[in-house]
Amino acid sequence: MINKTFKTIEKSLRYINRRIIEPTGYRISKVDERTLNGRKQILDLRDITTDPIDAVYRAGSSQTSAQNSWVIINVPMSLLISSPMGFGDKSQYPDPFVETVNNYRNGVCVTYEGSILEKYYHFWQPNNAAELLGLSEHEASEALLRTSPPGTVWPWDFDDPERRARQNHVGDEGWQHCGPVTQDKGRMEFYRYQKVVNSIIKNGYQRNVDSIDGDIAAQVLLRGTEWRFLICDGMHRFAALKALGRSTIPVCLRRWPMLIRREDVLSWPNVTNLLFNADSATKIFDRLFDAGQPVAYPDFRE
Repeated sequence: MINKTFKTIEKSLRYINRRIIEPTGYRISKVDERTLNGRKQILDLRDITTDPIDAVYRAGSSQTSAQNSWVIINVPMSLLISSPMGFGDKSQYPDPFVETVNNYRNGVCVTYEGSILEKYYHFWQPNNAAELLGLSEHEASEALLRTSPPGTVWPWDFDDPERRARQNHVGDEGWQHCGPVTQDKGRMEFYRYQKVVNSIIKNGYQRNVDSIDGDIAAQVLLRGTEWRFLICDGMHRFAALKALGRSTIPVCLRRWPMLIRREDVLSWPNVTNLLFNADSATKIFDRLFDAGQPVAYPDFRE
């Protein structure tokens, strides 16, 4: 009897949604709570809100100590910034990863050898984490100056550089985000971009809701009343979707902190522990927010 009643209500709501609500430009949507290993993990708000602050407030429950849900929303491509280089729509330099995909699709360069990606790895080889972050020697702490690029951390992170470097497990082959890399590593990265874009062209963009890494993930940077989305995971998918001209893509907020407010700089963990000072921390934040690249980044297309 109860199930029959619920079905009747649901049917009535669908009718109201289709005949009354949708003609006004709105709709009633069901919040989709995905599960992963039996636990609530992803709150699908793509049809509910495009406001990341609203989305984060909806995550989890204030009445329980259970782990908050991850949240997925649709995000305009114009608000997306890639980590750690800060490429975006307003960047001074074109995104070499997106260019690599575009050139492959257009038949300009279908191999790693001679590609924009190979040139990028050859010309952009920062000496340490500080240089990759865009900090000069007098702006950076000793820890950042002695840490290799794979140990790069953000001022709002809690991890220290040495721990981050160990977590990234970068061997002699190199790191995907900058050079130097071995030729085999470069070919492997080129193949990953090739494989992802071919899959999307053939099958469409398929989220994997059963995987922790099944979505493009980002953190939200807040400056005043504006926000940007800093991509943390899914760089290959992001580059492929951007090269394919997608104007909006689904993004999961699952990296902590989900929201990073510029005005909170003095409370960011790696500022309170003096790894960064407030000036250098806000400089990094603003560079990313404005889609800028590190000062040492070369214009290797000249």
